Amino acid sequence: MPRSVPNGDEGEVLREMERIDHWLLDYLATRGMAKQRTFYSKRSFLRDIVSARPDLALDH
Repeated sequence: MPRSVPNGDEGEVLREMERIDHWLLDYLATRGMAKQRTFYSKRSFLRDIVSARPDLALDH
């Protein structure tokens, strides 16, 4: 099922996403956790973690 904005203003959603993005970058930077912005997705992160630690896979 494709993701969509139900009954919403796409521009408003994009502005809110940008606001959240800025907040999160500031939050991580003040804690020394953000060095650069990337397009590394949650799915890729989880795939890499399970690759490194197969015991974490749900089907083990």
